[in-house]
Amino acid sequence: WELAPPVGENTAYRPPHDLAGYKALTDGTSHSDLPPRDEKGCLRYFRVGDRGDMRGTVRPMLRELGMCESKEEVGFTFLWSRPWEKIEAFFRPKKITPGSIVNSIAGLPQQVGQ
Repeated sequence: WELAPPVGENTAYRPPHDLAGYKALTDGTSHSDLPPRDEKGCLRYFRVGDRGDMRGTVRPMLRELGMCESKEEVGFTFLWSRPWEKIEAFFRPKKITPGSIVNSIAGLPQQVGQ
């Protein structure tokens, strides 16, 4: 260290100016490792819950990031829904594709409540 130990904060970071600028930061996959687009031109599929905020806010954001909405109950790679209250919900290999992202944390509702 030159003068002091690092503080863990990236003080040189400058955020993108718009949502499009975040696309490269939010994929989580190296661009060299991305799978080919499917026949619909999609890399990733998402599903959102039935609440108005999910449909009116989360859905447009995911579309803006280039994801396609899945009409199926399986095959999505990103799920934003009401919190899952039962631990068993996390162990559904026929419904949740390996590597999928969900917005629930196992056991959180039991620890902190609704």
